[in-house]
Amino acid sequence: MNTLPVYVINLARQPERLEKFKQINDFISEKINVFPAVDGKLVPRRSIVLKGIIGENNIYTPHAIGVLLSHLNLWEIAVNSDYGITIMEDDAIIHKSFFEKSQALIESKLDDFDMIAWGYNFDWPCMLAPPNGLTTPQMIFPGIGDPGNCEGFIDRELYRNTQLDTKLLQAQMFAGTCAYTISPKGAQKLIDELLPLDMYFYDFIGNNNLYSWRDTGVDIGMNKLRHSIKSYICFPMLVYSPNETRS
Repeated sequence: MNTLPVYVINLARQPERLEKFKQINDFISEKINVFPAVDGKLVPRRSIVLKGIIGENNIYTPHAIGVLLSHLNLWEIAVNSDYGITIMEDDAIIHKSFFEKSQALIESKLDDFDMIAWGYNFDWPCMLAPPNGLTTPQMIFPGIGDPGNCEGFIDRELYRNTQLDTKLLQAQMFAGTCAYTISPKGAQKLIDELLPLDMYFYDFIGNNNLYSWRDTGVDIGMNKLRHSIKSYICFPMLVYSPNETRS
């Protein structure tokens, strides 16, 4: 199987972010397709309510609306692809063995996945699919409950130059869309079953604290389908994001 197409989402009015992405990830800059992001500031909110993309109670900011619509446009491309596509956001920091490792992992699950997350946020738990008869395992990171602080827990150069023994773990819940591969059938499920995105709350326990999160972005909203989408996370992650909040 050939390497799947890689699309990097970038907003036209923020070319400096794309340049930074290419500088940091210079080893893959020739292998990406730049995908023009939707500028959420230019989208009339009422129009996407009427189209059934979001509900009346949705609280996404204009930035989050743009992210949602950009990913939605790429899911349409994935539906019509042979095996799927890989989607990245322009703040992704990529391990140097990404293509080699991800290709092997995709091929190992070729007919068995809807989505594979190559990276995920540290401020949100990863809940794994439980083995039969066991309780749901949960991965908690040092950044739990602290959005936008991923870089504070990672030595970038050490991480990117370390040989990783990566595996795919079937997951039920995680946050972050910095880099993931979506299959045609997975993309179709998201289009058919996820929308409209309205107001959702998620409660989880981490470090003996109860956290209650509102659905403020498509990465959180996608967890609504956690029981119908067959998702995997890569561990250790092959990509991470600083996860900085933007307006």
